[in-house]
Amino acid sequence: GNTINKIKVIPRSKGDDLFSGYIYIIEDLWSIYRIDLTTYKYGIMFKVEQTYNPVAENVWMPVNHHFIIKGKYFGFDFLYDYLATVSDYKVELNPDLDFKFEVVDDKIDAGLAEKLEKDKSKFSELPPPGEETELTRKQIKKMIREYEKQESKQKQTEDVVSDTRITIDSSASKKDSAYWAQIRPVPLDRYELTGYRKLDSILVVQKEKDAKDSLKNNKQFKIYDIIIGGGYTLDSSNHFKIYNMTSLVSVNTVDGFYMGYKVEYSHKFNKSRKLSLIPEVRYAFAREAWTYQGELRYNFGTDEATEGKIFAKGGRFTRQFNPNNPIGPTVNTFTTYFLQRNYMKLFERNYLTLGFSSVLWDKFGLTIHSTWSERRQLQNNSDYIMIDWKDREYTSNNPENIELSNTSFPVHSAFVSDITLTWAPWLKYRIYNGRKFKINDSSPVFGISYTGAFNLGSSAVRYDRLDVNISYSGNIGARGKFDFFADAGAFFNTEKMYFPDYRHFMGNESPFVIANPARSYRLLSYYNYSTSKQYITGFAHFQFRKLLLTQFMFVRFTGLKENLFVNYLYTPHSKNYTEVGYGLDNIFKVIRLEGIVSFQDDGTIGYGFRIGISTVLGIE
Repeated sequence: GNTINKIKVIPRSKGDDLFSGYIYIIEDLWSIYRIDLTTYKYGIMFKVEQTYNPVAENVWMPVNHHFIIKGKYFGFDFLYDYLATVSDYKVELNPDLDFKFEVVDDKIDAGLAEKLEKDKSKFSELPPPGEETELTRKQIKKMIREYEKQESKQKQTEDVVSDTRITIDSSASKKDSAYWAQIRPVPLDRYELTGYRKLDSILVVQKEKDAKDSLKNNKQFKIYDIIIGGGYTLDSSNHFKIYNMTSLVSVNTVDGFYMGYKVEYSHKFNKSRKLSLIPEVRYAFAREAWTYQGELRYNFGTDEATEGKIFAKGGRFTRQFNPNNPIGPTVNTFTTYFLQRNYMKLFERNYLTLGFSSVLWDKFGLTIHSTWSERRQLQNNSDYIMIDWKDREYTSNNPENIELSNTSFPVHSAFVSDITLTWAPWLKYRIYNGRKFKINDSSPVFGISYTGAFNLGSSAVRYDRLDVNISYSGNIGARGKFDFFADAGAFFNTEKMYFPDYRHFMGNESPFVIANPARSYRLLSYYNYSTSKQYITGFAHFQFRKLLLTQFMFVRFTGLKENLFVNYLYTPHSKNYTEVGYGLDNIFKVIRLEGIVSFQDDGTIGYGFRIGISTVLGIE
């Protein structure tokens, strides 16, 4: 009894994030009857089929969902087929929207449409309930937009864009095959039948095991777990973890070969409070020295809107001069042994840090750290190489810096505190089963921080630094993704400082990019432009849906992305250092290749190529 309009959906250009297919609209009701659409994401096909039925008078809701996901990864084909039915809808109609209207198309009846649009009241407020009226498309858009604004003002949770609650009926696993055959729209295929028989058999065995063992899901310790690690549930409140030992083994010219061991014990008081103890020990063979550190951490909060932590951390351990660790242990091992480039520069400290971080309100965050440390300079103790490059030799463990000719320092104590306040003014949340989750691309984040070193006790360091920054990451419609970060600051008191206190930047001299691609330089020296004065850093990273190679449809369907980025640094000695780069991203779904050119005011020009992990994987 309804007329259904079958409308073909044709994207202006084929590729990721754009739909093609058909959408079916019910005449006069403007409700969806069916959709049959296909899109691609990173070269993977997503096919969406939905059928709608009336669940109340003139109210159509989806009753059948069918999703097919198909693609390739590392040369392997995969197919995911999801089918679901929904019934027993209970809907509550909005009484404000209880009116009927006929759409006047300005392309068909321009005269009537012009006459209706002269009546301003037609889109300043909704018609009375039960009334029938004529509206143009423009009037409908303006009227609904105005209504949504008014409705948003009345809501106390206007920053929450969705609130979803899902519960599973306790009797679901007790239904027999006749029940599922009755409600399932299509029978199980032979692969599903085989899979469910195996799962049912496993479930029976597991139930018998659980009946004998009160420690459900407890992984039994194996001797090789000492090396590869693992997690162990002791009971409902206590958990023990051994970290993978291979990730704690590396090489540098200060320690030579070193190996470490790290474990974690945690106790849950309830769903919102947890206490963790994390000790770590390391032995450096070239220095013949043990180092160690441990952390006691108390986490609180039920979700991302209330989370926070209080922690104490301390010990005797080495660290990079740049606390953000611009070069990772694995990359440094490769560049040291195989390229004869020892980029990692280290010093040792005995330290104790007390810290607190929390979400103050939904849009504000606060972080406070205070650290007392005794710092000690270290020297190279290993000159072992795998490949002997005749024109290269290991450099000193003292970083080279233009502003400070001698970066060595005596043994000294320092007491340093910092406080950081962040603000995301337009941050939105989603609620799922009562827990709030941030929508990170809904707002830029503004930050301000103060760092100060004070002459307390034996502390020999005194300085003050202020820093402000802004960051944003989000999509630019269907055209691509944009990441931006800018940071500016200055030391306004430098009474007594050593090189570890300088402001360091995320440089990179290795062939690999392991840091966040939107917050790190590609060709910048690790420490040449570290400064004790004023500085400005800026990063802009664009990922395009279509640029050069991706103009070709067959390239887009492989999932390949193209990136453009610009990085900037100002310090009194950096000469307006600027990098411009182009990258091919998501090669074989995992690799990113980049070409970069750098410029400075004095005419210095550099260039290079870098390889990294695809930004699709979210590696930072």
